[in-house]
Amino acid sequence: MKFILGTKEYMTQVFDDQGLAHPATVISAGPVTVTQVKTKEKDGYEAVQVAFGEKREALISKPQKGHFKGLGNFRYVEEFATPVGAIKTGDKVDLTQFKVGDL
Repeated sequence: MKFILGTKEYMTQVFDDQGLAHPATVISAGPVTVTQVKTKEKDGYEAVQVAFGEKREALISKPQKGHFKGLGNFRYVEEFATPVGAIKTGDKVDLTQFKVGDL
């Protein structure tokens, strides 16, 4: 279960051992909050809905406020099809699950 959300900050370049420049994108990836866990019994498939970023309270619609149930005011919401396992609504997923070289 490796997933994360982030926003692109800027482009830069990284030099390797031979002095060759490689393009690189700097991403601001923060901890995501699990907003919904979809199960095979209830929804017909297994998936995890996660959210990231902040949005002003005035820009959140009433249905979204009800869906997030006080977890926060999120700007980005995505769903990842993955085996659910021990994931619960409100759990935080951060970058510690990734190692160097992971995609």
